[in-house]
Amino acid sequence: MFKVIDKPDTGKTRRLLEECSKNNGIFVCKHPERVVEKCVAYGIDPNTITPKSYRNLLNHFIGIKSIKSDTNVYIDDLDLLMKALSAEFNIDIEGYGVTVED
Repeated sequence: MFKVIDKPDTGKTRRLLEECSKNNGIFVCKHPERVVEKCVAYGIDPNTITPKSYRNLLNHFIGIKSIKSDTNVYIDDLDLLMKALSAEFNIDIEGYGVTVED
């Protein structure tokens, strides 16, 4: 699993977009309408990425028992995904952990 854990304004989104582009993945973020603009600014081919909002991703996969194994999904902000899950399913996610691999 590709993880980018770093401080604000260190290029996390760019690194995720680059990896997503290599794998023709789905890029999940708060403002999918801005992904093409960011790709162009970073020199990434926007046609290699499918942008989706957090809610759009959840709505897409609700009711699906499994996702095709060749679907590559990249989450720009895990906190926002947790908030979307919480709102969609009316649950209180009070915390989560992240493992940093060596």
